[in-house]
Amino acid sequence: NPSWVYMGIMTGRKNPMKLQEYLDKHEIAWYDFAKQGKWSIYAVRKWISGERIPLDHNKIKIAKLTDNKVRAQDWLKGL
Repeated sequence: NPSWVYMGIMTGRKNPMKLQEYLDKHEIAWYDFAKQGKWSIYAVRKWISGERIPLDHNKIKIAKLTDNKVRAQDWLKGL
């Protein structure tokens, strides 16, 4: 039972937030976010463009770094 399922239930938020939306709202450059999470800039760029979806352990890390504003389930297709 992944911890992000529990975190999502606790927030009760219905509208997903995209990573780019979060970064724009908080005036964070995507390359600074990559550095903060210790990811390659190429990985973060692909996540933002929708070319790739982060692996589960990275989704959890993104949720923590964004104070659960970008939740793991926000990456599900169709949301």
